[in-house]
Amino acid sequence: MKGGQTKARSQAVAVVAPIFQHGEGRGSTGCIVMSPPIFLSEEEALQVIRQEMASKGVKLGTNETTVAGVHYEGWKEVEPGVPRTQYPLKASAADPSRKVVVDFISEGKAQNWDFMLGMENGNMVLSTVQSYDLPKTAADISNRVKRQAAEKVYFGTFYDPIAGTMSFGEEIPQEGPKSLPELLKTSKAESRRLLRLQVQDFLKWLQAQGAI
Repeated sequence: MKGGQTKARSQAVAVVAPIFQHGEGRGSTGCIVMSPPIFLSEEEALQVIRQEMASKGVKLGTNETTVAGVHYEGWKEVEPGVPRTQYPLKASAADPSRKVVVDFISEGKAQNWDFMLGMENGNMVLSTVQSYDLPKTAADISNRVKRQAAEKVYFGTFYDPIAGTMSFGEEIPQEGPKSLPELLKTSKAESRRLLRLQVQDFLKWLQAQGAI
């Protein structure tokens, strides 16, 4: 019986991809930050991800999805004997037919991750300055899926490359390559390019796993 249980568990556990690093994905925001990062919105990022995945026949749905067994736990300080509330991890999208699940780590998701970890550990830290290390957050979430998943899926995590910043330490010209509209355009274009490389590496990994 024990051997059968081990075999069943090994067939159900998630197969988790490494983090494919293209882009630094680091920065800070807040009242004293003079060079805040230029972020991709989740909508912009998922458009890139869906396009690349579809090129290899992986059709991601439009709704968030959960991986069975993967969760965060609520506030650490609860009454004795009262179980802690569990909150499921909601990944960005999935192709159920291929059992492929992907998650994009945006600025907002990174903030939520920090908040949930604070609740889970009973160590909430509030500050007017928020620092981001999105590759690390992506790795943390992937590791949680690897530890907790109760179903066989192929899981990949991408992150915002954060390819550009705005500088409030100097006057921003109204026109030209350093104007705000052009800076936003070129920075986001580079972030999309780097994100595309992350997805392409994930697709190669899926092929190596025999998933596509």
